[in-house]
Amino acid sequence: MATSLPSNVLSIVRHFVLSSPPGELNAVLEDIRRLTNNPPGLDAVLPGILREYNNEQMTPVEVPGTDYKALITQFGELDTTHYLDPRSNEVLSIDHVRQSVIQKERNTAAPHPLANWRDALDSAMRSYVDEHYPETGVASVYAQPNNTFVICICSSRYNISAMWAGRWRSVWTVKLNQGTHTAVLEGQMKTHVHYYEEGNVQQTAEGNKRADLRNVMDPAALANLVRQALNTEETAFQAALEHSHRDLQANTLRSLRRKMPVTGFIDFQRFLLHDLASEITGH
Repeated sequence: MATSLPSNVLSIVRHFVLSSPPGELNAVLEDIRRLTNNPPGLDAVLPGILREYNNEQMTPVEVPGTDYKALITQFGELDTTHYLDPRSNEVLSIDHVRQSVIQKERNTAAPHPLANWRDALDSAMRSYVDEHYPETGVASVYAQPNNTFVICICSSRYNISAMWAGRWRSVWTVKLNQGTHTAVLEGQMKTHVHYYEEGNVQQTAEGNKRADLRNVMDPAALANLVRQALNTEETAFQAALEHSHRDLQANTLRSLRRKMPVTGFIDFQRFLLHDLASEITGH
């Protein structure tokens, strides 16, 4: 019989896992095992904690038999280990510990009544991600109840030799009103950067945006309008981040008593993944 993990240890494990910097989850798990002496019951609780981590971080997974990745998100979760891949309309069995697909099967649920609208959005998002998040960007588009679609985008870049890692996540909700040929777009963008050359600095940022879309006459029109809006809002968020960190380097950091790292001032252009989102998005 498996031994349960003490509540205080469980709380510590969960905190460290959910706080893991981008691309460093496995290293954090190794440290957890060392720090806790790998107690009985740890392996039993990890899948549940990693499910929470994967949903929050929108972890990409290879979809067997395809040339693309899907995202593990709360919007596609059918149960704790089964997720919808909206592009293929297949159900993926997920190993949360290995962050991989065990198997996939046909989705037996009835098709969504606005499936053609979702498909148009998905096509536009694939093109958008290829342009603005080359190589590492992944997008999943979910059809939801009440004429609503959810767009999830994740892009991560790691440069271990330069000692930085970063992740961009954005979630956009599209509420369609076919009667008035309009839609409302609302979204949240998040970045998480870890820079650890002779130090240990993490930075997170987020922004929320809303846009009203008009002349939504058909699926193609909606897809085009959403793509244009995402390009505008995400580019503006990226520019705002770069501006705020130039100011941070020029003013706030210079007021610190001790420079970091010891060998000199942090080059926040590098800390920003060579201008943060520019590197994450590939621009």
